[in-house]
Amino acid sequence: MTHCDSCPIEEKIHTCCARFPLSGMRVPLALEDGRAVQACPELDAAGRCRTYRSRPPGCASFYCERCENADRRIGPPPKKE
Repeated sequence: MTHCDSCPIEEKIHTCCARFPLSGMRVPLALEDGRAVQACPELDAAGRCRTYRSRPPGCASFYCERCENADRRIGPPPKKE
């Protein structure tokens, strides 16, 4: 299990997994709860990355400030003043 597995799909789509980094591709994704969203084609219905261990450099080098700070709010990060 990775630290990303516990992140809600809404957070992933807003922050890091909205599109495939190499092509910008987005595809319809049917979630386990029946909702449909546009997201990276590598996400499964639970919102987990199917290629996490071999993910592209754009994903592997992504710095998740919220994960580091354990700040798991949905939506955009708070504005820094």
